Amino acid sequence: MHTTITKRLKGAIMENIFDSSDIVNVRYYNAKNVSDNDYDPEKVYTFEIKIRHNEDEEPKQLLEQAIKNLTP
Repeated sequence: MHTTITKRLKGAIMENIFDSSDIVNVRYYNAKNVSDNDYDPEKVYTFEIKIRHNEDEEPKQLLEQAIKNLTP
């Protein structure tokens, strides 16, 4: 299954989850209302995140766990 979630995150955290998380399978993400030229990984953006998951899994919880594992 695929679920799309909207979440405010620091760009670097989103990139790290996309590149290397074993907890959640992010298929696609896009920072809303920002052009590629203005994107800064150190800033917080509202992301549209498409997550692939099993039917019995809660995608929001998977994403939150991945974020928790990356931040102290």
